[in-house]
Amino acid sequence: MSHTGPTDDGPASGPTQAASPTSAGGTGSSITSGRFVRGEPGVRLHYASCGEPGAPLMVFLHGFPEFWYAWRAVLPAFGDRFHAVAPDLRGYNLSDKPADLRAYHARALVADIDALVRGLGHERCVLVA
Repeated sequence: MSHTGPTDDGPASGPTQAASPTSAGGTGSSITSGRFVRGEPGVRLHYASCGEPGAPLMVFLHGFPEFWYAWRAVLPAFGDRFHAVAPDLRGYNLSDKPADLRAYHARALVADIDALVRGLGHERCVLVA
């Protein structure tokens, strides 16, 4: 599998778009949104995060039919000790939305999370779902 690091090269295709990374939040760690990594095979995954990229990684996965925003109140609470990351899974919000239904097989979704973790420069993470 090939993995690329995070980018802020604009939004994935879809009705909701943000032209550049944005921050939200008040005290403590603020949420940064508008960043992307490449999943498999080449699917762009949007994510929001809090904390320093060099800190241990904690990944928060949303449910159906949500997106990263479901974790907006939680990310800052962990941003002081972790690089807290909440992706938009493929098919949701600013992440790519492949037309082929086979692209949503469980193996593809798991490969996306692996690509996210590795694309952010980590081998492992604390996974919250």
